[in-house]
Amino acid sequence: RNRINLEIQPARRGVIFDRFGAPLAVNRRDFRVSIVRENTPDMVATLNRLSAILPISSATRERVLEQARRRAKFVPIVVADDLTWEEFSRLNVHTAELAGVRDEVGEVRAYPRGDPFAHVIGYVARANEREAGSDRLLQHPDVRIGKSGAEAFGEEWLRGKGGFRRVVMNALGRVVEVLPSDDLAAVPGRDMVVSLDADLQEYAAKRLGEEAGSAVVMDVKTGQILTMVSTPGYDPNLFVNGISQTAYNTLLENERRPLFHKAYDGFYPPGSTFKMVVATAALESGLVDGAQRVNCIG
Repeated sequence: RNRINLEIQPARRGVIFDRFGAPLAVNRRDFRVSIVRENTPDMVATLNRLSAILPISSATRERVLEQARRRAKFVPIVVADDLTWEEFSRLNVHTAELAGVRDEVGEVRAYPRGDPFAHVIGYVARANEREAGSDRLLQHPDVRIGKSGAEAFGEEWLRGKGGFRRVVMNALGRVVEVLPSDDLAAVPGRDMVVSLDADLQEYAAKRLGEEAGSAVVMDVKTGQILTMVSTPGYDPNLFVNGISQTAYNTLLENERRPLFHKAYDGFYPPGSTFKMVVATAALESGLVDGAQRVNCIG
């Protein structure tokens, strides 16, 4: 009862680098388990069996069953991701017995420099129902789209073009062989190099600390932005697999407005208070020279 299927193959997302080649947005391995409704006779029974191996909350169970009702039956539904190696190994022993259950090693976006780059580099997240529409690719567990910053601005450049791979599947819906698929393969996204100086960006963020403020450093000879920092920042990695409501509320309720891009979206009257501590320190430290203009608004 084996059969050959065409399986969606997302493109590898391009990496974002600073002006010196330091990675600001990369791809990392993601251990996960998903269910394909087309190959699962009973979703509830399958979830019950899975929960004996891996803890599944009632909220996760409801979310999976809701997606099973709404999505096409051949689209994988992620039950759990970001599993540890121990959890993934334990699961791997049992999935051969569970029809339609897949334990997979995928890729997910990661931001190694964190908070100081959250506003300017932005972040990716899963497409919502309006964004995905009927696009099967955007419903794939590996696919994220740019929601803000450079990730959103360079979406078409970074995402690449999805493709397919030919796989042999058994009666339980498990892949038993991958066939040659070069003619259908995905086209990787292109890398992006931005004008930011990662070290200077981090230095400016450190000097501003937890204060609500922003700093911009521009090379007036070229117009390139070397630093564009807004504080306080937030961890963009929280959004990649879906931020919890509690964590999101904490950001929203913070009076210093960490989600607001103060250097880009803020409006400030001429002659407002300037905090030149970052500018002065940057000049004195040699991180920038006198030919570069330093603006700091607090």
